Amino acid sequence: MMEEDDHKLSVSPSVENQTNRYRFELHADSLTSEISDTLNFTSDQLILPLTVVNYTSGSANFRILDQNEQPIVQEPLNQNRIVTLTQIPARTPRFIRFEFSDYSGNISLVLKGN
Repeated sequence: MMEEDDHKLSVSPSVENQTNRYRFELHADSLTSEISDTLNFTSDQLILPLTVVNYTSGSANFRILDQNEQPIVQEPLNQNRIVTLTQIPARTPRFIRFEFSDYSGNISLVLKGN
């Protein structure tokens, strides 16, 4: 279940959370918020396509955590880029957390287990 902790979240992200697949898309304008979700993964072989476009201001990052809440992946979202992360440590993800501070930009992220 996704949790949002700030009333400034005016547009909800589009989220698809299935077994071994998590998709997150957000179009933000001056967003300050923290968003968390519990993941449904059985695979520890991961690939993560990430796109950030129309970034203009603020700061943001996300963390993918294992069942002990230890980071598997940590990435900033503060610049335009299109990348696929494949060198991800072989640990099963359990949580994903996003932190936004006055952030304006568009994010598309898909975490997939093989």
